Amino acid sequence: VTIDYRFDWNDQSASQLAVQYLGNETGDFGELLRGGSLANGGTAPIGTDRLSSVPLSYSSEGDTEVSGHSLTIEVDISDAVTLKSTTAYRSMEQFSGGNDIDGGDYFNPFLFSADPFCAICSIALRDQDQLTQEVQLQISLDKSEWIIGAYYFNEDGDVNNPTFATRLFPGFDTGPIGPATLSLFGLPDYFLGEFIDMENTSKAVFAHVNFALTDQLDLAVGIRHTEDEREVTDHFLSADFDEDFNHTDYDASLTYAMNDAVTIYGRFSTGYLTGGILRGGTFDEETIDSFELGLKSTFADGRARVNIAAYQADRDDVQIATFGAAGLSVTNGSDADQKGI
Repeated sequence: VTIDYRFDWNDQSASQLAVQYLGNETGDFGELLRGGSLANGGTAPIGTDRLSSVPLSYSSEGDTEVSGHSLTIEVDISDAVTLKSTTAYRSMEQFSGGNDIDGGDYFNPFLFSADPFCAICSIALRDQDQLTQEVQLQISLDKSEWIIGAYYFNEDGDVNNPTFATRLFPGFDTGPIGPATLSLFGLPDYFLGEFIDMENTSKAVFAHVNFALTDQLDLAVGIRHTEDEREVTDHFLSADFDEDFNHTDYDASLTYAMNDAVTIYGRFSTGYLTGGILRGGTFDEETIDSFELGLKSTFADGRARVNIAAYQADRDDVQIATFGAAGLSVTNGSDADQKGI
């Protein structure tokens, strides 16, 4: 019996970096808002000289704490059979602090003063916990090597991330997040931000076997079936979302050792990227079929190596992330083919 336990912990604090405004084109609306223009008496002068500090209307120190545990146990049932279990747990707690996204202290165009005015800023609390468990049965026979196993993953977390668009009085209170307020144009603070609870679960069974067909030729085949569930409660939308996805993937390869120095191979495999839920919108899974032919070789008593491979990957329902007026979104695009040497 072999037991391996590992633990890691990290706690770090960070402050936001500011943006120094170097100049603008005449008539640029940014000149009206930027709190450095001589025309509006701002506090951050425009210029190319590096400033030692830049005023931020909504900024404070953030903190992130991450910890993890892993436990691996291997039991030799016999000379040919080994049972392996891997368990892992990880947690993350984060307070982002005030994030002055617009990058500086803006002139208030409504009160015509240099009072702090937040064009766009945010603050966030994030919490995430995840548990994984994998079990493998490893079997070594005369002409074959087997791996049969099962996998489980569970993740739950929450995000409280109000984003203030054109906030008249952001203030300097970047402490605990309270009830949502309205930005200048009547946008709720979670219209651009997020206020959600989520849970993701993934289950899989798999098998892989390598056959020694001859002393020089090996055949490897594998299969994996995955079932995923995504659950999201959106407090801003007052709605629950639940989506299920499943897929079966395969791989097969032939490897031929021409001699001790040169090996050629061919491989086919499929892949799967689960779908999900983002801001009340759903997107489907992305799949891929890949082909590869290659050669691996060593020369000069192992001092030189030459590897060559040609590949093609066919992707279906490609997932595309975009950022627009309503924030981040993910959609499925068309298919994509990739090939190369």
